[in-house]
Amino acid sequence: MKNILLIITLLISWNAIAEEKTWFCATEKSGGLIYKDSLWKTAKFKPKRITVMQTNDYLKFSGNVLGFGSEKKCSGSSGFLVTCTDYSTIFTLNLETGLATSASTFGWLSRFGEDDKPYDTLSTTVWRCESF
Repeated sequence: MKNILLIITLLISWNAIAEEKTWFCATEKSGGLIYKDSLWKTAKFKPKRITVMQTNDYLKFSGNVLGFGSEKKCSGSSGFLVTCTDYSTIFTLNLETGLATSASTFGWLSRFGEDDKPYDTLSTTVWRCESF
């Protein structure tokens, strides 16, 4: 009887264990616009790398590369996409292929003044992510 209870307890607790995964993402392509000197110009962005810690539908981003800064509750979509949004930034990761996209209009929405940098920007980035 004790063995049966032990087996049932183990089976129940096995489902409670969170799926954890670490994704290492690097910029594949990036583009956007920058508003400087009262003109919109195309912009080139430096390649970036981020680490994304996944626990079920929660993603935690390294640094503040995307403007999230910390752990975010994200929504799963059809079992293989995880999407995070925060004000003017969106990040979507395909869990099957490891491809991701992000887009941000944060700079344009939060003008701080003439002397503050970075300048107003709108950007889209395509990421290639690998999990180990």
